[in-house]
Amino acid sequence: MRKLVVSTCALVALACCVTMYQSHTARAADNAATVRHTFEYATLSRVGTNAAWYAPGDHRPTVKPWDLYKDLGGKENEDDFDNNKLLTQIGQQGWELVSVGDDQNSRTFYFKRPS
Repeated sequence: MRKLVVSTCALVALACCVTMYQSHTARAADNAATVRHTFEYATLSRVGTNAAWYAPGDHRPTVKPWDLYKDLGGKENEDDFDNNKLLTQIGQQGWELVSVGDDQNSRTFYFKRPS
C-alpha cells in the first residue's frame, strides 16, 4: 500500500511538472510571436566619385563620400579616407549593412537599424 501511495504521489508530481513546463513554453511562444521588430532602411549609392545617401529624414542625392563621412562624425583626415572608413562610420550610427548591389557604373549598400 505504501508503494502505491508513493508511486501515485510521484506521478502527480510529474504531471504537475509537465503541465507547468507546457504552460511556460506556450507563454514564451506567444510572447515571441507578439514581439515585432520594426526597422528603418537607408541606402548609400556610389557612382564614380560621388555618393547618394538616403535615410529617413536625411536625403543627400549627390555628395562627396568624404563630406558624408565628416557629417556622420568621422575624425580621420581626408588623406586617410577610404570607403571602409565611411562604412564603419555609418555602422557607428547604428546602421547595419544587410546587402550590396552592383550595377554597371554603381554600387549600392543597403542598411537597416531598429526604428
